[in-house]
Amino acid sequence: MAPHLPISRNMVVIRDSGELTLIGPVRMPPDSEAQLESLGKVARILRIGVHGMDDAYTVQRFGCELVCLEGTEEYHDMPLASGTFDENGALPLANARAIRFQGTSISEAAILWERNGGILITSDALQHYVDWRFFSWPSVLVHKIMGFGAGTIVGPMWHRFLVVNETEARKTFEMLLDLPFAHALGLHGGFVKDNAKAAISAAITREFDEGPAMPGWFYRITEKELRKKLAKFTTWN
Repeated sequence: MAPHLPISRNMVVIRDSGELTLIGPVRMPPDSEAQLESLGKVARILRIGVHGMDDAYTVQRFGCELVCLEGTEEYHDMPLASGTFDENGALPLANARAIRFQGTSISEAAILWERNGGILITSDALQHYVDWRFFSWPSVLVHKIMGFGAGTIVGPMWHRFLVVNETEARKTFEMLLDLPFAHALGLHGGFVKDNAKAAISAAITREFDEGPAMPGWFYRITEKELRKKLAKFTTWN
């Protein structure tokens, strides 16, 4: 997230017919890369939101393609996308479909992988925290102040800084609840097994009915600096 403020990151690896699709790739040490290759050929990255800091390395290292949600193709010096996808088109992944979040200033999608009871994969919009592993103690303190807590949550920063239409954003979450899934995994935090739909429903109610988890005072004192950082993504609409 920032120097001295690490946050957990997840790389989703989906194996299908001997090929691997990566969502949110994370650069790993050589021995871990070898373990990944032992699972199959890394065929593609599926970019579903702003996560992409290790995309260029991954494309170079594994010779895979980069397939992006429409509107997320440009990311600084990242490699050009091999292709794009949207919620109305087919994904380069069997038994999967995309749901684009509405009412946001930056493009993001959830992926429903219809296997093993259904797994909902998200970027920043939904996260689940079991513990504070991979966080430094200053990072734990800052994240708790920002509204991050145990269990399933709507991303506090995502909600405060990226949602521009509360009604449309909430409609997207409610659409997700109508999908056939039992489990969920975000690109931060942990895995929600079996009761993901109930956990997400409770998170939506807390964040939209009770108000944003991020305190207003914290939002106000950080808004200028964070908006400056987010300005580089403003073309991703």
